[in-house]
Parts: sequence; structure tokens; C-alpha cells
Amino acid sequence: QILTAFPDIRVDVQEIIVDRDRTAIRFTMDGTHRGDLYGLPASNLAFRVSGQTILRWENGQAVEAWNNYDQLGLLQQIGCITQHLN
Repeated sequence: QILTAFPDIRVDVQEIIVDRDRTAIRFTMDGTHRGDLYGLPASNLAFRVSGQTILRWENGQAVEAWNNYDQLGLLQQIGCITQHLN
């Protein structure tokens, strides 16, 4: 679904921190909304958001992952949500 919606998506890693069985990754993503995203038609608008992922490892394999990125910012940038300030 994500690759269909954003075929040119790019992830740039800013930082990786490793501590025992955990790896933290800080990144930015950018791309262009060129395909359907959960029923939202392509807007052809670009986005750039930041995020973090934490992985937990067992026996050399990632067994858990926690992901967080600016979903609201992404939806605003591709025109799905408008921002109202009072």
C-alpha cells in the first residue's frame, strides 16, 4: 500500500543507537503521493516527515518493532487534512 501510494518514497537515516538488544533509528521520509492511499486518491503533492523506530533483537533477528512518524503532518502535506488555527 505505501509503495503504491508513494512509489518514490525515500528514507534518510539520521542516527542509529544500539544498546544490548535494542536499536533506535531516527529518520526522515519524503516522497510524492502518486497512488491510492487507503481510499484517498493521489494528490501528486510531496511530503517530508520525521520519525523513529526501535527494534528488539533475539538471536540476530528483529522480533519486535515500535514505529512512530508524523502521520498528521504527512496527511496535511498531501492535502488530506487541512489545518485550522484560531
